[in-house]
Amino acid sequence: MPQYLRLADNLYNVLEQKQLFTYDSQELVNFIFRELRRILKDTDLKLLVNFIDMEKGLIKSQEGDSVFDLSLIPNYKNKGEFILWLAGFIEKITEGGVKKLPPLYKNIPEDFTFTFKEIQTLRQVEEQEIFSNNNISQAQEEIIAYFNSVEFKKNNRNM
Repeated sequence: MPQYLRLADNLYNVLEQKQLFTYDSQELVNFIFRELRRILKDTDLKLLVNFIDMEKGLIKSQEGDSVFDLSLIPNYKNKGEFILWLAGFIEKITEGGVKKLPPLYKNIPEDFTFTFKEIQTLRQVEEQEIFSNNNISQAQEEIIAYFNSVEFKKNNRNM
């Protein structure tokens, strides 16, 4: 999504500089497509959409027709909302670019828990194998000392 947000922000700025914003939704979508084609020339993204049939409200794509509701376009004066809508719109009508990674929580079993014993084991492995030759900086030592302090342990017994 970050790449689409950058594209949407760039597109918004181009439309704003060229003073192409209008309250006519059909005309605004045409301006968006025209400028989006120019912006996408420099990227590895390509449009899935050939054109929009404004009379039927359909986006003609290679996979088939899909409904496009002009009334869902937010007011361009609400910059943040418009850029978020534009990023989602660009994501739906383009292909290529950086693919989304699947959420990590899908790969973690529901009954998985991380206990204190496992934390101690990880510390032993880190001390022996990974950090044996490296020097720990003063800031790291202060942080470790804080978490090992009596005051911290007294206030955070549940951890």
